[in-house]
Amino acid sequence: MPSREPSAIPTTISGTVITLDRGALPDNSIVIVTLWNATTGNSTPVARIKFRAKGQQIPIPYALTYDGSVIDPGQEYVLAGEIDSAGRGIYRTNSSIPVITQGNPADDVEIVLEPIR
Repeated sequence: MPSREPSAIPTTISGTVITLDRGALPDNSIVIVTLWNATTGNSTPVARIKFRAKGQQIPIPYALTYDGSVIDPGQEYVLAGEIDSAGRGIYRTNSSIPVITQGNPADDVEIVLEPIR
């Protein structure tokens, strides 16, 4: 009998993206939220969402869906975020945000972005 791969378990992390300066975003802004496995240091993200802000201003809600079957409860997972405009970064996180495992949240996770100078 052939072995079966475990099926994906769609799971979601949600919250808002904010900026420290609360500056107005350009109309062409793109919001990027990435989930990383901090334990392995793997350069491939667990999941990523990229969407146009479409003129929306801070705070911007997000919902990042990932495959829950790949999450190891004994490992640490973190979120990072950024906002790009016209192909260049204008905001990003300066530190990763622990999520999902080890008592860390998966709902109402605020991603604080700082201006890129």
